[in-house]
Amino acid sequence: MTESAIRNHAAFIWSVADLLRGNYKQSEYGKLILPLVVLRRFDSVLESTKQAVFTRQGELAARIENVEPVLQNAARQQFYNIPPLDFRRLLDDPANLADNLRAYIGDFSSAARDVIERQAGDDRNYVRKAANWALRQIGKRNAALNAAAIASTERIRAQGTKSARWIAADALRELRSERVRAKLGRGRVRRYVLAIVN
Repeated sequence: MTESAIRNHAAFIWSVADLLRGNYKQSEYGKLILPLVVLRRFDSVLESTKQAVFTRQGELAARIENVEPVLQNAARQQFYNIPPLDFRRLLDDPANLADNLRAYIGDFSSAARDVIERQAGDDRNYVRKAANWALRQIGKRNAALNAAAIASTERIRAQGTKSARWIAADALRELRSERVRAKLGRGRVRRYVLAIVN
């Protein structure tokens, strides 16, 4: 990437931050902007293969349980996202933006767990809550991802930090709950709409 392209991207990011000035304190920009920049980058990387992944997922949904390797191959990446939404289409329905954003984030592949695990020792409250929320969203998609999310959560707990223990305790409580187990056991995959944790 050229230096001028980097400057253009940086200017765009800060222009978005300026738009949010009325709603967010200056100290909160990074808490909002950085995760959105990462999501947008993931979306850009997956843009050329998104339709192929979505089509392939539809073909395989009822035939095999672990579609992740096949969808990674279709995405030509170690991660993918399967909903028909992309980052730009989220803005098409402003009334449901929050719910659509949660669904969009929840539909990233389990490879996203690696990023979550690396950040679990961060003591900043918003990082802990984001890691916890992401683990719970991934773990409620289907039985295979539930098992993988529980395994990731156990590895996070083994890190031994106060943040890691909090993330793990809270995520495991929900991932192992009777309510989640019953829904996954019946084979119903539902979207869970959770309130954003303040």
